[in-house]
Amino acid sequence: MIQPGYWKQYYCGIEKADQHEGYQGMPPVSLAYFSYMPHQCYAMNPITVCIVEDQPEVLEGLTGLVSHAPDMACTGSFSNGQLAVAGIPRLQPDIVLMDLVMPVMGGIEAIRRLKMICPGMLFMVVTMHDEDEIVFDALRAGATGYLLKSNSYPTLTTAIRELYNGGSPMSSTVARKVVCAFHRQATEDKDTTSITKRERQVLQAMTRGLNYKEVATELFISSKTVRKHMFNIYEKLHVHSKTAAINKFLGRK
Repeated sequence: MIQPGYWKQYYCGIEKADQHEGYQGMPPVSLAYFSYMPHQCYAMNPITVCIVEDQPEVLEGLTGLVSHAPDMACTGSFSNGQLAVAGIPRLQPDIVLMDLVMPVMGGIEAIRRLKMICPGMLFMVVTMHDEDEIVFDALRAGATGYLLKSNSYPTLTTAIRELYNGGSPMSSTVARKVVCAFHRQATEDKDTTSITKRERQVLQAMTRGLNYKEVATELFISSKTVRKHMFNIYEKLHVHSKTAAINKFLGRK
């Protein structure tokens, strides 16, 4: 067992991000720091991990957990997304643990930029935020795992191994949100498929900005019939306005 305090912090000065390949046009950044442990303490082929976290006490805790795992190596830590985007491509870790709310650049934007530079890199969010919009924005940006800080410490190293071996570790509440989102989508898809051919024609005409009279003229039906079709569409899609019906028909939220 590696004794606490055995790992050391070294500081790597990055004078300007645009001095490094892939970062042209970015503003100057301050010092980035990374944690390092002697090579002989690691397994032969450790899982290399970088950590992006702006709270020093949280960073220390995460670094300690990773550094003490016999099959892992913490190769870098950064205090905001901008520093991470500048430094992580040079380190090429297997996995990045990413906080979301940080100064200068947040974690979602950092994941999005790093995925463009290093598409094979794996990202696991470690945050206190579980709001739907934030969770799904992070997953869309390229995160493959999502842990809440409230329960991440006991399961962190297990989650890292799971992610490395092809899984998608998530806190239970986040996993439930993902499952519920699929259920909602399945229900919406079922609602949409129940629309008749004529109702689809009416909706498609509506998406082009036609009013009821213009739709009636185009489809050779009366305005009264158009209104009846729209009433049926509202019932089937569980909406109460033309705009909501069009958005749901087009798959918009």
